[in-house]
Amino acid sequence: YRALSYTWGSAASPSDMAHILIDGHSFPVGPNVLSFLRRRWALKQVIRGPFFIDAICIDQLNVTEKAAQVSFMNEVYRCADEVLIFVG
Repeated sequence: YRALSYTWGSAASPSDMAHILIDGHSFPVGPNVLSFLRRRWALKQVIRGPFFIDAICIDQLNVTEKAAQVSFMNEVYRCADEVLIFVG
């Protein structure tokens, strides 16, 4: 899998969130994730295969899950086949 490391920026308010389609379902993402995805799309670099983006892969509304997953982030990035870094 590939993993994305990016700047979260300030906490996005609901009005700052955009919606993308994942397997036909609407999913909210913050401005920096949207910017990364738009940049990839503009460069015709469509994301295929397993891709880890924490804002999408970890339930951001579940405080218990988020806290548990933070301890695994080092391993997630260390074990990825490729880590892309996006600073906006």
